[in-house]
Amino acid sequence: MRKMWQEHGLAITAFTIFLLFWAGMGIVGYFDYNQQQQDHGRPLITFWPYFATGHFWEATFENWESEYLQMGLFVLMTAYLFQKGSAESKTKEKHDQEQQEEMEKQHGKKRDERGQQTPKPIQKGGWLEKSPRATERFRGWRERFPGV
Repeated sequence: MRKMWQEHGLAITAFTIFLLFWAGMGIVGYFDYNQQQQDHGRPLITFWPYFATGHFWEATFENWESEYLQMGLFVLMTAYLFQKGSAESKTKEKHDQEQQEEMEKQHGKKRDERGQQTPKPIQKGGWLEKSPRATERFRGWRERFPGV
């Protein structure tokens, strides 16, 4: 459980907050909808059928339009929480280093300078080492596009 929280804390927190606020919106919307129904002399509905009304879904989609608020919250959460594999998450150098060492022990695979797993043919020299022209092209390409 602790590992799951450490690796997916951001997603778990964001989804939990989403569900809590969506439920709160549903509860408040239910009472508001019944108040409007009563004001207009229409019959009141029970709680669960309210979620099938246009009133609930209209309110839901209007709230989802407030992307700036959601993104602001997401940015604040990424400052404190970690999501495995997410570019937005803060770095966990020690965690990543332990993972790398564990994977190397299990699979005997090396990683390059960016921490990406190096395929075995490349570790052994690959097809590029056999062709000087291909090696020269590859080096030229790497110099022009160093981030790739």
